[in-house]
Amino acid sequence: CKSKARSARFCAGCLSRSSRPLKPSPGPSSTTRVARRRWRCASSGLKSSKSLRLSSTFRSTSCSSRRAPALRRSSSSGSATRCTAGYTRCLCSRSSNKEKRAVVVDVNSTTDTLQRPLPLNTNRLLKVAATDLGMSPHETLKTAEALYHSGHISYYKTSSTSYGSKFRLEDVLAAHQLHSEWGKYALSLLEKGFDRPDRGELVGGVLPLVPIKSAEKGKLTASEWKVYQLITKNFLASISKPATVNCVDASFKIGDELFGLHAQSLQNKGFLGIMPGLSSVGTDELPKFKL
Repeated sequence: CKSKARSARFCAGCLSRSSRPLKPSPGPSSTTRVARRRWRCASSGLKSSKSLRLSSTFRSTSCSSRRAPALRRSSSSGSATRCTAGYTRCLCSRSSNKEKRAVVVDVNSTTDTLQRPLPLNTNRLLKVAATDLGMSPHETLKTAEALYHSGHISYYKTSSTSYGSKFRLEDVLAAHQLHSEWGKYALSLLEKGFDRPDRGELVGGVLPLVPIKSAEKGKLTASEWKVYQLITKNFLASISKPATVNCVDASFKIGDELFGLHAQSLQNKGFLGIMPGLSSVGTDELPKFKL
């Protein structure tokens, strides 16, 4: 078997655990090929049950030697197979053992705003239910119709993305303040104040999808609960505060190399407190850099 050792990898033949014996390589001995950065394997009658001992130095991602360790596999009959990789090309720098420090060149901190979702209309309900819930449009529409006829949500066929200025959002929040899953969040919006959306459009005087009546999980079917939960959480998120994100862009040098770093962290969760899946930004503390 032959393979170049430029990326310090063992050939498939050396590490194969097949019960089929490897054929000895013809031609000159393997030691004459080592300096050319090639692999040579010779074996006779090895069984797959025998273990392969690999030096821990070669397993690491970096090494300080330019010579790869030898691999040995032994059998009970006393015969041995030896695969030697010599003068392989290390991927690490020759000066990896030297201590180097990063020097900060530039730091820039900004604050971004994540906009909350718009009130939910029928078209967007069908899209989100298909991608997030795995429900077909027909199933989603039938489920929304059942929820409407039972009085849990507003009219399910709507193109509106605004609640208008006269609809009393506080009445809906009051109906959900005792709910076991999102009651505390609804109560906090009542006490601290909600934010009526200033975007969107009220089409034909028909409201977007609104969870008119509170319902627990055990009172609805599985599909009804998934659609009802989606509508309710989107309603709460649409009247919450926007989320704010701290952003840090830093440039620093290690030796003669220039590196860049971009990090983000939530400063204020806002609507992500009820729908965290709408953003992948975490809440970890950002690193502090000094020039």
